[in-house]
Amino acid sequence: MDEDNLQSETTTVENFWRDEDGVNEMASRESFHLEAAYQIEQRIEAIQRSTRSDFSSLSRAHNYLRLKFRWYYKWHTLKATNAVHYAILGVAMVWVLVEVYLLC
Repeated sequence: MDEDNLQSETTTVENFWRDEDGVNEMASRESFHLEAAYQIEQRIEAIQRSTRSDFSSLSRAHNYLRLKFRWYYKWHTLKATNAVHYAILGVAMVWVLVEVYLLC
């Protein structure tokens, strides 16, 4: 009797893999789950990126502002935040150098 059950299970599995709809459904589910996992990874990466400060002396203030202001928190979860910060810093430094040069 056990051999009959084993035989019927084997036949069911073989029929499943021959069924293209079943395989396509499994592939679709896998694709959905992989996309969901990728999106979760992206969110985790953004949160980790937002928690660090490039200047350790500003770390306490950065964490306080992140907890206090939602817009500050959301701004720091964006990917381009560091690039924008460094661009603003660069423009400010050039401006100061030009002002110092013009005053001398």
